[in-house]
Amino acid sequence: MVGWRPWWPKPRPKPHDTAAEFNPVLLIPGIGGSILNAISNDGKKKERIWVRLYNADQEFRTKLWSKYNPETGKTESLDRESHIEVPDDNHGLYSCDILDPDVSVPVDVVCYYHHMVVEMRQWGFKDGESLFGFGYDFRQSNRLPETLERLRARLEAIVAATGRRVDVVTHSMGGLLFKSLAALHPADVKRLVRKWVAIAAPFRGAPGFIMDTLLTGVEFLKGWQKSLFISKWTMHQLMVECPSVYELMADYDFHWGGNKPELRVVRRRPGDNKVQGAQEGRDGGGAACGGGDAEGGGESESESGSESGSSSDSASSSGEASSVADTLSLSGGGSPERAAGEGAKETLLGGGVKEGLLGEGVVEQRFTHLPDILDAMDRALQDNKIEVNGRTVPLPFNRDIVRWADETRRIWAKARLPPSVDFYTIYGTGLDTPFHSQYGSPKDPLNDLPDILHSDATFDCVHGDGTVPIESALADGFPARFRVGVPGAEHRELLRLPRVFSLLHFFLEVKGKDPLYDPLSDFVIVPRPPKGVLEGGGEEEEEEEDECQVGLMQGKRGGDAEEGRGVGDEKGGCTVGVRVEVAGQAVQAVVCESEAGKGTVRVSLTSISPSPDRAEV
Repeated sequence: MVGWRPWWPKPRPKPHDTAAEFNPVLLIPGIGGSILNAISNDGKKKERIWVRLYNADQEFRTKLWSKYNPETGKTESLDRESHIEVPDDNHGLYSCDILDPDVSVPVDVVCYYHHMVVEMRQWGFKDGESLFGFGYDFRQSNRLPETLERLRARLEAIVAATGRRVDVVTHSMGGLLFKSLAALHPADVKRLVRKWVAIAAPFRGAPGFIMDTLLTGVEFLKGWQKSLFISKWTMHQLMVECPSVYELMADYDFHWGGNKPELRVVRRRPGDNKVQGAQEGRDGGGAACGGGDAEGGGESESESGSESGSSSDSASSSGEASSVADTLSLSGGGSPERAAGEGAKETLLGGGVKEGLLGEGVVEQRFTHLPDILDAMDRALQDNKIEVNGRTVPLPFNRDIVRWADETRRIWAKARLPPSVDFYTIYGTGLDTPFHSQYGSPKDPLNDLPDILHSDATFDCVHGDGTVPIESALADGFPARFRVGVPGAEHRELLRLPRVFSLLHFFLEVKGKDPLYDPLSDFVIVPRPPKGVLEGGGEEEEEEEDECQVGLMQGKRGGDAEEGRGVGDEKGGCTVGVRVEVAGQAVQAVVCESEAGKGTVRVSLTSISPSPDRAEV
C-alpha cells in the first residue's frame, strides 16, 4: 500500500471561485484619468492621444484641440479627419488603469487606478466578473446625455451579468459624473447601485486649481507633475473649451467657511507711464501658496467688502481709482507681499471690486464677486487664439460654457441618493490647497489683465489634498455612512495609499476582515461642536477644550502609524455608542474626556451633514 510520505508535495486545494463572493465594483476616474484615442473617420487609423510620452505636444495640438458647440453642449475636435473615442478593452479597466501602456516600467504619473486594481485583484476581484471600469471623454460635460447613457448601460450590463447591484468607486471629477446620474436618473441608481465611495470629489469645485487652469493652464499640468511633455500653453488651449473644467469652477452659491474664492491682480495703475512689456517667456510651474489664513482663506467678510458692495474704505483718495472702472478684483489680505506694502490704501470700485495702492504706481485689484471675476477672465482671455491648418481660431473665455456649467450646478443641487444606496467619502487633509489666486507682485506687476496668460500664480491656501479643499470634498449634500479624512494625502496619491485600500476593503464589505485595520478606531480630529446637552441630561462642564482626538489606533498597514499608540487611551478613556446631538441631529458617537479631564467632546462615528459644526470622520 502506497501512503503519503513527508517529502511528497501536499495536494493543492482546488481554486475557489471568489468572484461570486463579491458585489461587482465599477471604477470611475476623474479628469484626465481616461485614455483618449484619435480614430480616423474611415476607421483605418487609431492612435492614442492621451496619454502618450512620445511626440505628445504636437499630437495633442493636432488631434485633441477642440471647440465648444453651444447647440449640442459638446466640445468638438478641430481636426476634421478624426474623432475621439475611449477604449473599452478589458471591461473598461484598460482605459483607466495605466494611461500609457507603452511605458516599460509603470510610473505614478501614468498610473491612474493601477495600484488600486492590483490591490483589489489580490483581494480576489476578477476583471470582468467582479471588477469593471468606466472611461469617458473628460473634455465633455459631466451631464452630457451620451456619457450618462453609456454609464447607465454599463451598470445595467454588470447587474445583468452578476445578478447583484454595483458598488461604485469614483475619484475626483468622476464623483460629479456619478452625481449627474443620480440627479437625472434616480430610478436607475436606486435599481442598479448598492454603494458609492467618493474619493477626493470636488463637490463645490476646486477654486484655485481651476482658476489657474482656465487662465494659464499650468495648474492642470502641475497635477500631472509636468511629466507628459505637453507645454502649459498647449494644455491651456484645450482647457478653455472644456465644459467639464468650467463645471469644476468654485460654486459661489456655496457658503464657504471664510471669504469666497478671489482673483487678485497686482498691476501698474492704469495711466501710469512706467510700463514694462509683458513677460512672454514664462512657462514654469511657479504656482505656490503665498500664505494667508489656512482655514478662512483671507480676511473676514467685513474686511473684504459686503456682498452688496455698499461699503468703502475712507483711507483712499478719490484720484487713486480713476480709469479703473473696467478692472476687477477679489478681497483678501493673506499675501505677504501685500502686507509688506507701506501705506497701502484701498478704494471700493463698485460691486465689491476693490483696489489697493501697494506702492508708487502699483495697485492690487481684488475681484470679490462672481460677475466681476468672470468679467476679469473675459478681459484676460479676450485675445487668446490658435492657428489650426492655416486658419485662426479665437479661444476667449467662453460664456456659453459658463451658462451650461451654471445649469449643471443647479441640477447637482437637486441630486438625492435613494436610502438603499450607502454613501462614503474619503478625502485628503493637511496640504496647502489653492483657494485665492494672485497674478503679479509688487516687484513684478502686470501691465494689464491679458498679461495673466504669461504669468505664474501665487495662492492663498486652505487645507485639503493640494487640489480640492476639505470644504468642497465634504459638501456632497448626501447622508453619509462615513466621511474619512486622510492626513497628508495628495489628490492622486489617495488612489495608491494602503490606508485608503483598508478603508475601501471595509466599505465594500470584502469577505475576510483586514486584520491590520479597524475603521471604527481610525484616527479622527473633530472640531469642537457647539455647546449642547447629551441625551440623559449631561452637560458640558467647561468650554476650554478646543478639540478632541479620538482613535485607538491608526491603520498600521505600510507603517503609516505607530503600532499600539492610542490617542483615545491617552485622553483618559472614551465611551462608544452614546447618543448625542450635533447640529440638531441625534447620532451615534464617542464621548471622551478632554486631556485635562475638564470636559467632554462628542464625536460622530456615523454621519454628520456638511455644516459649520460638521465632524471629520
